[in-house]
Amino acid sequence: MADDQEHQDLVDDVDATPREPSDNNIRIFLRVKPSKRVSGFFTWEEEQGALEYNIPKDVAAGLINNSRTQYKFKFDALIGMEAKQEEVFDRVGRPCVQNALDGFNSTIFAYGQTGSGKTFTITGGAERYEDRGIIPRSLSMIFDEMKQHPDRQTTAYISYLEIYNNQGYDLLNEDHQNTKDIDDLPKVSMLEDEDGNCHLRNLSMHRVASEEEALNLLFLGDTNRAVSETSMNLASSRSHCIFTVSLESRRGGGSEVILRSKLHMVDLAGSERAHKTGAKGKVLREATYINTSLHYLEMVIVALHEKNTKGRTHIPYRNSMMTSVLRDSLGGNCKTVMVATASAEKEQTDESLSTCRFAQRVARVRNDAHLNEEVDPVIVIRQLKAQIVALQEELTVLKGEAKEGDELKEYEQDKLRQKVVDFVHNTDPNAHLNMGEITYTKMRLCFSFLKAMAQPGANGSTSAENAKNNQTGHSNQDGSYGAPDSEVNRCFFFDSCDHCGNSLCGWDSSMGGSWSWSIPFNSATTRSPFLSTCSKRATTTRRWRRSLRVRRRKRRRRYRNQS
Repeated sequence: MADDQEHQDLVDDVDATPREPSDNNIRIFLRVKPSKRVSGFFTWEEEQGALEYNIPKDVAAGLINNSRTQYKFKFDALIGMEAKQEEVFDRVGRPCVQNALDGFNSTIFAYGQTGSGKTFTITGGAERYEDRGIIPRSLSMIFDEMKQHPDRQTTAYISYLEIYNNQGYDLLNEDHQNTKDIDDLPKVSMLEDEDGNCHLRNLSMHRVASEEEALNLLFLGDTNRAVSETSMNLASSRSHCIFTVSLESRRGGGSEVILRSKLHMVDLAGSERAHKTGAKGKVLREATYINTSLHYLEMVIVALHEKNTKGRTHIPYRNSMMTSVLRDSLGGNCKTVMVATASAEKEQTDESLSTCRFAQRVARVRNDAHLNEEVDPVIVIRQLKAQIVALQEELTVLKGEAKEGDELKEYEQDKLRQKVVDFVHNTDPNAHLNMGEITYTKMRLCFSFLKAMAQPGANGSTSAENAKNNQTGHSNQDGSYGAPDSEVNRCFFFDSCDHCGNSLCGWDSSMGGSWSWSIPFNSATTRSPFLSTCSKRATTTRRWRRSLRVRRRKRRRRYRNQS
């Protein structure tokens, strides 16, 4: 009795205490069904999201009525009777669909009494195109986004689950067309892994590539739904239905990161009171299961609220199949939105108050939504293999080992030599030596070319070189002869010398006293950039020519032996 009293106190006080706004809380929207018999019991402020009930007391003869007469409720938004389906989707559905496209799990579920407009809100009407509900509009938005972002590879899968009398059935199962009794259909069973995640067996997943394919599956599932006629609703849904769109996306260019998300759109069966619906037989049995499952849903909501306020640890998800399937949507990794549907008629005041109270309790539930990123192991393995190959090649270069086939032909060596010359000639401090694919052989040749170019002045001027420098007239600031002090290691045998008058010397006073590198490799005046007629470089030139003749003789001899 104490627990029942505590529960009743929560029911009475929940509408009086405003909740603290938070991005993690379940968002609540109240939609009022249009009616020509609107009672004057309630007033609302749509901009403030506030609804107030003022119920007059009916005083019967000889009885005292002490029932409460005033109720105030606060919602994230109120959707009035004049609102169109497009407005409902823009305010409720569009943010949830965008969250799913961004990699977050999202859920939209409608709750309310039978005949209050839940199915019309979620699925829509069949008479006019403008009456499309949240599900068809969400499918349209998903495939429009896929077309607008071709760089993002997105795959969509659809499933449609029906929970009828606490038994699960696949609405997309082809056996629905050939079976008259629903009990003959294969049932969807739940399996729970070691991490507590719920998996559904016998529930098919259909890959869809277009909006048309997705809508065809929606229409097929709606055709197979269990519907009965009651005094309050000519086409009353007798089951809870969960339409799920599973999205898998990744960025273009072979990204290894995969975003996986689910979008649940839930149409709950409406709560009923048997004395109002006049249900009997099969319909009464269905109503019993519906009310029982909704009661278990309310127990889960109350337990989640006590978890946040009193530290409760156990949440009774397993009491029903519906709460087990929606486990993530209620207090888990999901961004959830609830649409509470109510009637404005006087006869439905009690049920509308019950719906508003339940909505206030749901608004206190906090979820823990996070981005669902996974790494594709196939792509990671491929990238690691490529990295291993690159590291092995780098290790080969660092060890100084030449691989088979790395030897360069003569014309390739000449091209590489010219690249070295161009690199040294380039005055840009950020210039790079572009040798193509870096191999040990190329690196060794480049260093040998640089060493040969720097050889003449690497250790200063010898007495023999100074003697030859006296003949050219080059002198330094300290009275010595040879290349300028700051250019000792850069002076090479090139053209355009206006200092000594020699046409092939590399001294250029126009550059502030530096050695130019302008001689082309195939110049008619010389056969190599390492050839000079500058008198101060005569010794080096003779050595180079002698070495060149020796190499040519060896090369001709090798070619004769090979032929």
